[in-house]
Amino acid sequence: VPVSLQQALQERHGIVARQAWGMTETSPVASLGLPPLGCSEEEQWRYRGTQGRLLCGVSARIAEGCDKRFATCRDRFANGVNFRGFPHMPGTDAALKVAKSDEAHDGRPLEV
Repeated sequence: VPVSLQQALQERHGIVARQAWGMTETSPVASLGLPPLGCSEEEQWRYRGTQGRLLCGVSARIAEGCDKRFATCRDRFANGVNFRGFPHMPGTDAALKVAKSDEAHDGRPLEV
């Protein structure tokens, strides 16, 4: 929830909105943008614009993610065949099977 929307809801309607994050596997919330006690008002608003801290009882593992480069996808994740950037199309996705394997794919529309 953008900070500007949170501020407008609170100022105009007295509604305190919070930024949170979760997914099915976290049933359903994992983190909450609840500012720590003792923050200045400015720090509180800055904190409320983030995903916040993990909730009690939630554990997480922080891992390096994808930087959208083919070399990273291929070398770190052994997933070059499914890389979706040009000119490395197509992957194993059936929707992209129409691409001809003997032609360069540079992002232009494919001719069928």
